[in-house]
Amino acid sequence: MPSVRSLRNKIKSVGSIKQFTSAMRAVSTAKFSRTSDKLRRYKRYVGYCRQVAKQSGISMVNNGTAGIDLYVVFTANRTLCGEFNNEIVKFCKDSIPVGSKVFVCGNWAKQHFGEKCISFDSAIEVSDVPEYTEAEKLYSEILAEFYVNNVDNVYFVYSKFENMMKQTPAMVKILPAGEDAVPNPDVTFIPDKASVSASVTDVCLTAEIYPYMLEAALSAQAATMMAMRSASENAQTLYADLQLELGRLRQSIITTDVIETSSRAGDERLGD
Repeated sequence: MPSVRSLRNKIKSVGSIKQFTSAMRAVSTAKFSRTSDKLRRYKRYVGYCRQVAKQSGISMVNNGTAGIDLYVVFTANRTLCGEFNNEIVKFCKDSIPVGSKVFVCGNWAKQHFGEKCISFDSAIEVSDVPEYTEAEKLYSEILAEFYVNNVDNVYFVYSKFENMMKQTPAMVKILPAGEDAVPNPDVTFIPDKASVSASVTDVCLTAEIYPYMLEAALSAQAATMMAMRSASENAQTLYADLQLELGRLRQSIITTDVIETSSRAGDERLGD
């Protein structure tokens, strides 16, 4: 039977765990709300950018002489999200051909992909709630690989947000883009098509990248919320069980003391 001291130590430890998981759940809930709001507001802008790209007949193609593809993989920054990161790892092992170039976005991938037997060529920092400037930075990295190193295709591997309980690993092709684009003859380019297309291309592709970054972050925060909720509920159950066990142990000790005291008193009366 455990002692009162050991039970108190366990209760204190479980209480600390419960406080931590509750705090992490609150933090992930706030980040989920911010990311969801950004994604909702940004979708309209993406729609406008797609219309501009379509009307302008913008395309991004290269010679594709490298003979390999580039895969940009998004994971969470931390481990407190259940099987979220491991599902991405399994998807990568099943979907990414050996010898491909891999860029990872997320601290967890940077720290653990090596031990998961997935090599990568570059690690790019992405915050829990990505900013548009981070999409611009990622765009620059991708553009260098596409035009300078002439990779054949660029793919994003991320977790698609289905609902709070389900996030599904998915892959989407980013480049080449607009191979069959046909400009609208009624569109007038000022000062000229080349300069307009160059600037519009940067804006439109960055606009395509950013929602995937937000959705990947949204999925990570949802997975963290669910994992921390489950951990909090388990800690609360264990905490209550330990409190009950401590109460029973105290009652048992008190009962034993009362019985021993009564027995001694009875023995003293018999002795008299």
